[in-house]
Amino acid sequence: MTATPTIEEQFKSAVREGDAERLESLLRSEPQSRALVNAPIFWFDAPALNIASSNGNLRMVDILLEHGADINGRSRWWAGSYGVLDCAEASIAEALIARGAVVDVHAAARFSHLDRLRELLEGDPGLVHARGGDGQTPLHFAGSIEAAAFLLDRGAEIEAKDVDHESTPAQYMAADRPEVCRYLLSRGAKADAFMAVALDDLTLLRECIARDSECVKARTDRPPFKPLGSEAEHIYAYTLAPTPLHAAARLDRAECAALLLEHGADPMERAGYDEATPLHVAAWHNASRVVGILARAGADLDADSGPAHRNAPLGWAIVSGSAQAVEALLAHGAPIRGHYLQECERGRRGEFADFAPAKPEQYTDIAHLLRRHGA
Repeated sequence: MTATPTIEEQFKSAVREGDAERLESLLRSEPQSRALVNAPIFWFDAPALNIASSNGNLRMVDILLEHGADINGRSRWWAGSYGVLDCAEASIAEALIARGAVVDVHAAARFSHLDRLRELLEGDPGLVHARGGDGQTPLHFAGSIEAAAFLLDRGAEIEAKDVDHESTPAQYMAADRPEVCRYLLSRGAKADAFMAVALDDLTLLRECIARDSECVKARTDRPPFKPLGSEAEHIYAYTLAPTPLHAAARLDRAECAALLLEHGADPMERAGYDEATPLHVAAWHNASRVVGILARAGADLDADSGPAHRNAPLGWAIVSGSAQAVEALLAHGAPIRGHYLQECERGRRGEFADFAPAKPEQYTDIAHLLRRHGA
């Protein structure tokens, strides 16, 4: 017999699943649930409003506010708290501000509200060093070159590290704000091999190798990238990959991958999720150019990943619906395992939809490729 979910379990489920109607019904019918509205019971000790804001669910935001949520409440994360404007996309930030969210120095930097930045820093110049979510400075949050320049001109530390991941602003920006990252480099920020790969900058990568030939073997779980004061990993472990070669595989940076291999990167290095090799990562992300480079560099085409899946790169490519990677692997002689056609059928039925973005017809195309190669 299945136990009835507790009020807290029902509350958390409705918020996580974005079910505004179910949440509203619970708050109206169960007085106990209202005590949970501002409670830090979600990921990273966050209140419900942070989750609703990060999901862009304004209907849920309004329901929570109606029942007493503090729009300026914050998470209680040990390394530095997050508010709704740290979590929300720009598309709903103005709606949150209209509902009373205060634009602090981190939000002003993130959304490039330069007038607000000026107002805050003129009132308290020390805010340029203020610690926000994860212990990031405003420069970590800077969403534009203009915001970054404004902060640097007022004394922001270009190499300041956040508290949780011990990563610099440029390292935070490498994956999702490349133009701002490049600007920080022009202002003297330190580069590394991960950053060069993310920016697809061969010149920068060569400079990193010339400065430190061992940088091609860097890992986020080892010094100097592994944080010393936290159980978390360097920000690259979350935004890029655990090694520069895995990052090149994920992003299909073919020239970067070739240069890393030329200077001693191991094509069979295991790191990150399920002890994947770079070839597994390239296969999953449909990085067909890097598949070819790794295959020619001697990567084992039939190597199993770790205990979570125990599958070869071709299997990873099939599950993710990566037809170009499948074709590249087959062209280089990857063996076809007996269950691969079944995996195609499972994909066509939508069984992988929760974690793979492929459409059903892509699995049909992959099945045709496998049959043409003898499956």
